[in-house]
Parts: sequence; structure tokens; C-alpha cells
Amino acid sequence: MMRLVRRVLAIALLAACAASAVLAVSLPARGRTLVTWRAPRSQPAGVVLVIHGGAWRAAGLRTVALMDARARTFAGWGWAAAVVDYRAFADAPGDVVRAFDAARGRYPGLPICAYGESAGGHLALMLAVRRPLACVIDAAGPVDLPRLDGTPQADWVRAKAQAAFGDLRDASPTHHAAAIRAPVLAGYAAADWIVPASQGRYLQRALPRARVIELGAGAGPRFVHATVPPAALRGWWSAVRGQLQRAARPRR
Repeated sequence: MMRLVRRVLAIALLAACAASAVLAVSLPARGRTLVTWRAPRSQPAGVVLVIHGGAWRAAGLRTVALMDARARTFAGWGWAAAVVDYRAFADAPGDVVRAFDAARGRYPGLPICAYGESAGGHLALMLAVRRPLACVIDAAGPVDLPRLDGTPQADWVRAKAQAAFGDLRDASPTHHAAAIRAPVLAGYAAADWIVPASQGRYLQRALPRARVIELGAGAGPRFVHATVPPAALRGWWSAVRGQLQRAARPRR
């Protein structure tokens, strides 16, 4: 009886995935499901790895669900979007690399970009150090961990990074800027109370070819940790779409 119940549930899950164009892929990390795909209805122009934040410690279905809207946006733009979960702290960078390898295996020949928010932006840039990305989009990611200060929560974030990686300099994308070949778009809110906008300026100095956008302070919609003027957020998403269009495989 239990075998029949499991079979019915498995069939129902597969049907739900097919109906929503979502496919879960299990990667070799303690049996956890680390990648959930959302594919466009047509041949994708490329793949976007969508990497959540959470101080390198948040994980699981609830955290992943926060990025579903991003995946839907990218799929609507014609990209296969892979929402990446990862284990906490020191395991996180390796899990993101495995997600890239799974994406390359599933869509060989397509350009792969990484989009990350907060800690996910940091992981997206560190992925670019280790794998040939077509582009990186960093939304409020800490990039120079030893110099992460100046906001009410910056010390807390730096402490989490210390617990996760130990050597803050080695774990900083700015320290590995020479190895980042992918085009980089980064955005930071002027009123961010967790990751200061100065991190964007450190990234610009280390990687002069990166495009860094500072979103001004103001009442309006939320950009990662802070509210910004509506026009600033619209400009950011226009820049994101342009970055992906430049990285996309030409349509035939």
C-alpha cells in the first residue's frame, strides 16, 4: 500500500513540474535538491543561475521560494532560470559550482550567467573566479569582506563571513578580480543598512570594467535590503535585462 502511495505522489509531483515547467535536479550534496529549473516556453537564450542571500547560512525551500519571482522574470525574458540552494557557510561556494556544472550539462553550448542577491551576489562573483560565466549580476553582494563596515548590520555580516570562510581576504571577490573574466553588473542601494554602497566602489576599483550602479535613497519599492525610488529600480532592471541580452546566444 505504501509503495502505491509513493508512486501516486511521485506521478503527481512530476505532473506538477511539467505543468509549471519546473524541474528539480538533485546534486551530490547530502542528497539535497540544490537546483530548481524554470524554463521558458521556447528555446532558451541562455541560463541564469539565481542565487539567494541569507548571510551564507539560510537554506531550504522557504529561502529558495523567495527567488521564484526572479526566476519567473528571467524565464519570461527567454532564459532558463535555475534557482540554486546551497548548504551553509563553507560548503556554499562548492555547491554553487556544482549547480553551474549541472546547468552546463543540461544546456551544453548555452551561455550561463549568475544572478545573486546579498550573499548570493558574493557567491555569483566567486563562481566567476572558478567557472567561465557569460555574465555576473550582483545585487548588493559583499565583495571586500575585510572592509565590510559602515552600516548597523555590517559587523554582523562580517562575523558570519568569518565563520563561513575564515580568511576574509581570500574569500573576497575583489582579491580575485584578475580571475573574473565575465562582464559584471553590480547594484548597491545608497541607504542599504546591511551591505554598504561602499562595497560597490571597492568592486569598481578592483574591477574597472565592471558596471556598478548606485541606487539612490528614497521611499519606494525594495531593492534587496533597502527601499529606493521607483525610477531607480526600473533603471536597475533595465540594466539587468540589457546585460542578459548582451550575453545571450543569438536567436536563429
